[in-house]
Amino acid sequence: MEYPVYEQMKYSGVDYLGDVPNHWETRRLKFYSERVYTGSTPPSNESEYYLAPTEDWFTPSDFSDDKLKLTNSNRKLSAKAVEDGVVKRFPGKSILVVGIGATLGKIGLADSPFLCNQQINVIIPSKNMDANFLSYSLRVKVEVMQIISNATTLGIMNQEKTKLIEISAPEKEEQTQIAKFLDYKTAQIDRLIEKKKALIENLNEQRIAMITQAVTKGLNPDAPMKDSEVDWLGEVPDHWEVMKLRFLLNESLANGIFKKSEFWGQGTKVINVTDVYVHNDIIKINQLDRLSCDKDEVKKYSAKHGDFFLVRSSLKLEGIGKSATVLEPTEDLVFECHVVRGRPNLEAINPRFLNLLLNSKYAISNFIAKSNIVTMATIDQEKFKSLFLGVPPLDEQQEICDHVDSTLGKIDGMVSVTNKTIDKLNEYRTSLITAAVTGKIDVREVETPKQGAA
Repeated sequence: MEYPVYEQMKYSGVDYLGDVPNHWETRRLKFYSERVYTGSTPPSNESEYYLAPTEDWFTPSDFSDDKLKLTNSNRKLSAKAVEDGVVKRFPGKSILVVGIGATLGKIGLADSPFLCNQQINVIIPSKNMDANFLSYSLRVKVEVMQIISNATTLGIMNQEKTKLIEISAPEKEEQTQIAKFLDYKTAQIDRLIEKKKALIENLNEQRIAMITQAVTKGLNPDAPMKDSEVDWLGEVPDHWEVMKLRFLLNESLANGIFKKSEFWGQGTKVINVTDVYVHNDIIKINQLDRLSCDKDEVKKYSAKHGDFFLVRSSLKLEGIGKSATVLEPTEDLVFECHVVRGRPNLEAINPRFLNLLLNSKYAISNFIAKSNIVTMATIDQEKFKSLFLGVPPLDEQQEICDHVDSTLGKIDGMVSVTNKTIDKLNEYRTSLITAAVTGKIDVREVETPKQGAA
């Protein structure tokens, strides 16, 4: 949709603002704010102030690229921390700016009173400034703030630097109209994005279900079935063999090599645990790091065609047992200690079929159920080897792999198209905000439904 533009424009005097409407005023942020504060240093974790927590305590981890409003923090403190003067409470309709760290320059708007840590600057808007408008205006200046902060070796946006940010704004009534327009339009865009994300989630669920069905039940819905006598596996085609993973291996499972950080960066390509979490479960050899190894280590910890690698410890329970396969490597490979190597008998099992089976919902659920959880989820080799599998003849394994890969290609294509649509929606969202708060479009006469309307 095209929006009207202001008839009379003038140069703002600021390169990143460019021309602004003639009646807008360009000033530094300090003239549009009552005060700029820095948040409080948090009390220690053992402190009494974490008992009976009721107060929202914001940190940079609460900020999001697509959500402006900060409505609920990941952590809370008790009101006693405020009463004792340990931390400061800030009023609602304040704007938060991350002043240091990876999310430097990120913006949030808190509607209700809150607390925040010392990595955040808090802007209290002046009476002639609409808080929503100011927060939108600052949000499009994240890159500007990063440039300002990088002028120092520390990369810090302190109070004084925050106050120097240039803002162009009309009178408050017009600010409020622009903010209402953006609230309405960004909510529309966000709903579309959520629908697209839900579609991707549904496609990924279909993906897992299709793989699991194919590798545990086969492709022929009319095939005679038999009881596998394994609760997790259920019925399998009558002509399939049911056996434990250990009987499909040429060698015992093996843990990888451990070396200190100074050995990394050169030498033999190495499979790390992060390389196992890869799309389509085939290790990308061209993306591997390198590790200095001698000849004996390369031989002992080798990774050959058809080998699969299982994650034996994970901070997230759903990450346990994830596997990926090496196919046709063109140079020596080794693997590190956070993964377990399996070397299958290629005369009995297709490595692609085996890997699809190991990453099926059936196998992963089995591994999760058998894992130990203390500070992280772990599973030992014996539990990996005891996994029961339904194994069809080799030619049928290949048919299943061909079918799965063909179907995955279609699903991946739909996911790719949907992700591109999400990217375009996000780009449109950003450009719309930028155009509105810098006066490149005139939305004064654009009607927006009342809050809550579609």
